[in-house]
Amino acid sequence: MPYPQACNTCGDDFGTYQLPDGAEYTLPDCDGKIPMGSMIIMAGCTFYGFEGPGYGEHMHEHVGPQTLGYVPEIDSDDDQTVCGGDVNGFDSYKCRCSQKMIDCDPSDSYANVMTCENYSSSSITCSYTESIGTSYTYEASESMSVSVAVEETIQAGLADIFSVSLGISASTNHDWTVSQAATFETAVQRTVEVPVPGNTIVSRTLRTI
Repeated sequence: MPYPQACNTCGDDFGTYQLPDGAEYTLPDCDGKIPMGSMIIMAGCTFYGFEGPGYGEHMHEHVGPQTLGYVPEIDSDDDQTVCGGDVNGFDSYKCRCSQKMIDCDPSDSYANVMTCENYSSSSITCSYTESIGTSYTYEASESMSVSVAVEETIQAGLADIFSVSLGISASTNHDWTVSQAATFETAVQRTVEVPVPGNTIVSRTLRTI
């Protein structure tokens, strides 16, 4: 799933259009330009504009986050009149982003994290370590490090996958359609202490994904 609104540019309809990750286009020949008046490149994304068709000549690289209130002049002999004034454009372009949305086959289950057997007559304390949140792969962590907005978008996308795929889980009876923001934040660990009375066995189970 591409990151939305990777590069925004001025369109032929005097409005804006959005280029997702992987977008590219080239004119068939040198007749005119793809007009662009201003441009917003999102964090983690790069816009490549080429002076010739076919992505081959005089590449202009614009790395996000960046806002261009006026696209720099490319070819003074080939200016376009669009968006209410003189603007320039490119013969071909590409939009690429380093961050990627997570795609997975979700599942959940219960796991035993502690069994404490106390055969004495006195109370004792046992402990276990639990993780709250999600541990992400290196690639996913790199994508989320681009910006806070990208991190939130990726986490929200993962929550949507669980909501659509699992709904109310048959394994745990958990309702994934309800907002689970904390579940998909980066995991933090904490130690939990459990008092165990004498002559008692205490177990703890947690939901895992």
